[in-house]
Amino acid sequence: MPRDFLLQLLRYFWPANMLRGFRSILAEWYRGDVKDKGILLLIFAPMLICTLGLLYTFASFIFEIIAKLLGWFLLTVLFGGGGIFCYEKLRESRTAPR
Repeated sequence: MPRDFLLQLLRYFWPANMLRGFRSILAEWYRGDVKDKGILLLIFAPMLICTLGLLYTFASFIFEIIAKLLGWFLLTVLFGGGGIFCYEKLRESRTAPR
């Protein structure tokens, strides 16, 4: 029983099947008249809103990771370069003739 449920769940939520579902909705949209478009909009609007929210969340998550990595990299470069500069200045002042 749980295996059958899992197979049914995978059948509906597999990415290729979901994309196929989007394509069939778009095909019905272009093929239908105003009444059919209204019914499609009424039925599938919540799903499309959730899909757009999912895409937005995924994109913001990826952007956040990239921004954090870039920020830490820039801070490391900044403080590393500053440290090298200060170290060289301190070495020069020690070796300069008095």
